[in-house]
Amino acid sequence: MCYYEHPYVCNNLIDHHKKYSGEHKKTENIIDRPPNMGGKQNSCKKENMPYQQYFLQGEYIEFKKDKKINIKIPSLTNITQKRKGKIIQKVKKETNINGMTHIGASLYKESNPPKIGTIIAGNSGRPGGGCGNFDGTLVNIKPTHSTQEEDIISNWIMTYMYNKNITEEEAKIYYGNKLFEYTIFNRWGLLFPYAKRTDIKNYYKTIQGINYRNAKPNDYATAWTIDNVYLSDKFYKYKASRYIHENQYKTTLVFVAGPNNNNPGTNGEFNSVFRTYNKETDKHFHLFMNGVEAALFAGLIAMVCSKCNVALLVNVSGGLYRGEHDKEDYKHAYLNSLDNLLMNVQINGVELGRYFDAVYLL
Repeated sequence: MCYYEHPYVCNNLIDHHKKYSGEHKKTENIIDRPPNMGGKQNSCKKENMPYQQYFLQGEYIEFKKDKKINIKIPSLTNITQKRKGKIIQKVKKETNINGMTHIGASLYKESNPPKIGTIIAGNSGRPGGGCGNFDGTLVNIKPTHSTQEEDIISNWIMTYMYNKNITEEEAKIYYGNKLFEYTIFNRWGLLFPYAKRTDIKNYYKTIQGINYRNAKPNDYATAWTIDNVYLSDKFYKYKASRYIHENQYKTTLVFVAGPNNNNPGTNGEFNSVFRTYNKETDKHFHLFMNGVEAALFAGLIAMVCSKCNVALLVNVSGGLYRGEHDKEDYKHAYLNSLDNLLMNVQINGVELGRYFDAVYLL
C-alpha cells in the first residue's frame, strides 16, 4: 500500500487492515497547479483522492441467512449518533436526459451541499471499462459515451483537466494516465489480462480472487471507492453532448460490479466481458438478482463509510449485463432489493436508510 504525494515519489506505509475495508490509498496533488473552478482560482490546497475497497461477502451471506444484519463500524460512532431518529429513506426515482451528474450538480448548488455518493455500475474485469487499458493508460475520454461507467470516467478525467488548467493534448494524456494509475488501475480486474484462452489456469483469474464465470451471489458484495472527486454537469445531445465544467459537484465514486449475463463470444484480444460472464446468473433470475443485491449491499455500505448522506444510484447490471431476463421483472426486483437493504441493513444499530437524506435512482 502506498501514499502517493508526487508522480515520482512513493512512500510505503503500513495501513490499518479492517474487515470491511481492504486497502487505503491516497492520490494527492499529482500536478502542482491551483484548480480553476468556474473561472475563479481555488486555493492551492492539495486534492486528496483516497482509494478504498470493501469486501463484504461474508456479511452478505449473513444478511441473506437472517434477513437482516447489524454491522459494527466503530469509526462511524459519531455519525451514527447524529443519524438516530432520522427518516428511513426510500428510493426516489428520477428521470433526466442529462443523467446522474446533472442531478448531482443541481443538488450541490444548495447553501449547505450534501456529501454525495455516485455509484458506478462497473466491469469486474476491467477498471474504467472501455476507457481503461490494461497497460495503465486511458482511451476514449469523451463526453459522448452512452454507457454509464465510461461516461463517468470521462467526466472525472475531463473535469480534472479543466480544474487544473491543463489544455495541451500531450499534458492531458500524461496526467490523465497518472490519475488513472494512482487510483483505480490494477486495483481490481483480470489478473492475467494477456493470458490466452488455452491457459485455463490463469485466463479467468482476477485481482479480487474471484472467477466470475462461476461466481456465487455473495461474490459480488465488493465495492471500490475514490473520495473527493469533482464531476461536471452534463448536457446530453447524442454526438453533441458536452460536460458543463462551470457547474460541478464533489462526490465519492463508488464502483460496484454486478453479475454479467452478456456473453459476447471471444472477439478482441482481452474481452473482459466474456471472461466475467456467469452462466448460472444468466439461467436463474433469483441468483442474478441476489448478485445485484450483493453489489448494492457493498456499494451503500461503502457510501456510509465515506460519510455520504445522498446516494445517486443506477440500475446495476440493468442493461447489457441483464442478458435475457425480463426488464420489468428486473426493475421491480431491483426496487424491492434497494428498499429491503435500506430497511434491514444496520450499521451500529441504525438502519442504512437513516444514514441518507435522499436516495435517487436514475
